[in-house]
Amino acid sequence: MESYYTNQHRKLTEQFNNMFQYVKQFIIEEYGIAISFKLARASEKYFEESIHLIPYIGGKKNPNTIFLIMITWFASFIKAMRDEGKTIVEAVTLIYLACDHYFQIIPKWKKALIKRYVFSYIFIQKLKKTAKTSQNSPYPEDWKFRVIENEDGCDWGIEFSTCGIHQFAQKLDIENYLPYCNFFDVIYSRHLDMGLETTSTFDQGVSRCRMLFKKGRKTIIPVNSQQIAQEVSIRKVRKLPLYGKPIRGFDKKIEITVMLGLVKILIKKFNLIRSIFILIRAKLGVSTLIKKYPEAYEKSRKYAGKQAKDHFLLASLFNTVNGIYKNREKTYDEIFKELMRDMGDLSLGALYCIDELANLEDPYSAFKEFNVGMFLPDYHFPSGPFHDEGDHFYFDVLSCVQTEYAKLVGVPEIGRIGCDHDCFGYPKLSERGIFVFNRPETIAKGGQCCRFNFYRKGTQPEDLPENK
Repeated sequence: MESYYTNQHRKLTEQFNNMFQYVKQFIIEEYGIAISFKLARASEKYFEESIHLIPYIGGKKNPNTIFLIMITWFASFIKAMRDEGKTIVEAVTLIYLACDHYFQIIPKWKKALIKRYVFSYIFIQKLKKTAKTSQNSPYPEDWKFRVIENEDGCDWGIEFSTCGIHQFAQKLDIENYLPYCNFFDVIYSRHLDMGLETTSTFDQGVSRCRMLFKKGRKTIIPVNSQQIAQEVSIRKVRKLPLYGKPIRGFDKKIEITVMLGLVKILIKKFNLIRSIFILIRAKLGVSTLIKKYPEAYEKSRKYAGKQAKDHFLLASLFNTVNGIYKNREKTYDEIFKELMRDMGDLSLGALYCIDELANLEDPYSAFKEFNVGMFLPDYHFPSGPFHDEGDHFYFDVLSCVQTEYAKLVGVPEIGRIGCDHDCFGYPKLSERGIFVFNRPETIAKGGQCCRFNFYRKGTQPEDLPENK
């Protein structure tokens, strides 16, 4: 059956060109339109030259045939990228993004049906039948595998003793692709909630490739795909709406929630009627403070724009409550610090787009990149060099506009709001399993700088200093 694929030359080439459209948009984003056309022509040429190399393993009767065709697609693109001086990681990252996009546009109802099917009795029995057939396959380039059920906490799994891709890669001249070859398994597992855990792969030098699936479990990125996951996550996080934007307050929904939280605290500390009078008096005091401290207002306005008056409202509220308590520390702790305790994770979560970020392939790498985009362009919070040590990164914020204007307006205590906002907010966000936060000093609390340390969850030292 040497002619099986060559007889379908035109059809296969059309399929390749259709699939190339998925990767084209990511090529343009990364390298521009001109190189996308160049890669398209080179990839198609490599594909056409490789069609006769695809091993025959039974044609349509063997469900693994499509994977040999797909690896030929990938190989053609990888070689075209190589000709342009691009690395295997760059090539596989773009392929990953394209395949991921393919799954993203599958209708939700269709995904739901597939999810049910792949964990159904019918599917498992069909897979067992295919596995049994594979053991006696007459084709040396075919896969051989067995089905695993209810072992090591999985619903079902597959253990391969031979892999068609590993055998075919040498003919295609892409041996350097093999360490990343199971990235596609990560993609469909994430989209279909299949809970993949790859406990061993051939590139690790073992005799078996073992993949376990657990319905609803979070997909575990295998070691050999982690570099791709990092690159993919970095590219995805750059598309989040707040990436690269400096810290400038929050949207109206968050502001309203925080204000309601403040009102709740005031009512708890005083009562409803007295709280209303406190808020009215604080509101009336804003214009007085602006006239008294024009330099502070100008600094706040340059930083926060229309929200500058909100900063002065906090200062006026502090003065109003302190007029009752006659104790500045008590005023800060019972009202403002308490507010940050209740709202820090909500506002920080919105600032970091945490729900979207947490669902990326490598949330920690995405979080790291988000911080680069947030702090480096912000002249109101100028920072020193960004130190990246892999599972630990840190940077120093060298001055803080919030602390400066708080001092200028005569209420230095409210300069600590941002500090306590982080001290309560980051630890709550760390419960998502992404990072551990540590900041041993801040400017508002007497330090020379604000040193931000973030560790990948589980890699942090045991003796971290107290957060400031």
